[in-house]
Amino acid sequence: MERLEFIGYVGNDATKKEFDDNKFVINFSVAKDDSYKDKSGAKVEKTKWFECQYWNQKKVQHTWLKKGTHVYVTGEVKAEAYISKENEPTAKLICVVDDIEILDRKDN
Repeated sequence: MERLEFIGYVGNDATKKEFDDNKFVINFSVAKDDSYKDKSGAKVEKTKWFECQYWNQKKVQHTWLKKGTHVYVTGEVKAEAYISKENEPTAKLICVVDDIEILDRKDN
């Protein structure tokens, strides 16, 4: 089993997609900043992006997940294949969220 656990900031306002059978998914992305020093001592900053899907959870309103909101996320890894804009086969990893904790909510 593959588990993900990370803290980061919501990259864009979350969206909610509803289906005919009363199911829904909240989609959002989370950025996690990683920085380190290279061999010469220069600071290198790198951002990891996690695409997230939160299925059928009524306890979290998608409107709470605004850009910049600080979150703690746990979930499982799911691989998804698709054809890119350049017509190339591509894959991406998605975090299927089990739980999310809002650490700092951005109110606009």
